[in-house]
Amino acid sequence: MTDPNGMVKFYVWKESLFSFSGERDTDVRFYGRTLSEYAELRYGAVTVETFPVFREGETQVVLRSSHTCLPASGLNAMIQKARRQKKNLYFGAGWIIVEESELAKAKYFPLLGGAAFLSAEDYPYVADKIRLSIVKKLLKRGVIVENADTVYVDDTAIIESGVFLSHDVTVKGRSILKSGAKVLPYTVVEDGEVESFAEVGPFARLRKGSVIKSFAKVGNFTEIKNSTLGEGSKASHLTYVGDADIGKKCNLGCGTVFVNYDGKKKHRSVVGDKCFIGSNANVIAPVSLGENSFVAAGSTLTKDLEDGDFCIARERERIIKGRAKRYYNP
Repeated sequence: MTDPNGMVKFYVWKESLFSFSGERDTDVRFYGRTLSEYAELRYGAVTVETFPVFREGETQVVLRSSHTCLPASGLNAMIQKARRQKKNLYFGAGWIIVEESELAKAKYFPLLGGAAFLSAEDYPYVADKIRLSIVKKLLKRGVIVENADTVYVDDTAIIESGVFLSHDVTVKGRSILKSGAKVLPYTVVEDGEVESFAEVGPFARLRKGSVIKSFAKVGNFTEIKNSTLGEGSKASHLTYVGDADIGKKCNLGCGTVFVNYDGKKKHRSVVGDKCFIGSNANVIAPVSLGENSFVAAGSTLTKDLEDGDFCIARERERIIKGRAKRYYNP
């Protein structure tokens, strides 16, 4: 923020006032950033460990690390007021300094509740102000937001114009959502990437390292972790894909599980293009499935498949007449 009437210098004084859930307030993150980082971005501020020295001819705005959530226009109005009155102002989360004087003599300017993170009581108010400011930026950028009251997006995420975010959606970390992607209700994307015209949700979870390629679909109660779902591939429901690379136009049936952990190490699986994995199948890593291979429903796969192979791995059924009463007595 600049001022036509003189030099304004913004500082963030990294002063911890209290701890919150065992964490210093200076380290608490709201939607991907600390409050100090938001202040740096918004005002071009410099973070300092000690209170800055006043310089003659310079208006200083010193924000605590629990900085004001006032809009830039509101802070600018306070700067003008301090200059007109030639009196330092104190506003709960910081100071506006126009003269060399004891800070204790600064004129108090009250803020509305929730404008600063000064106690645990302020957390929901500050968090919601930041959340709404992020949503407003998304709307201006051309992101389609179905319900602005229930969308939670970290400021560190990259969301392109034309992305559709339904209600009750959370996008965390350094996630990337490309134009045309659709995220449906009750879905969490954390450090994941959703490419153009892919669809994720409802009730889906993308964990760190997940990449959903164009026109792919991740359906309800499906979790993807550190995996790639290829272009046009589908994992429509009740599926876990962990540490796997899935090719193009594959179908993962209901209840498919990529078993990636042996109790000590994680292992990776590779699935070629146009593969079909039937419902309730287990893929025990590390295995490789060639293109156009087929895994029958109910199978547990432990060996590699070459292109075009068919795998059926089920124990043969045994039916023993009248034996049920030994195990179950209705």
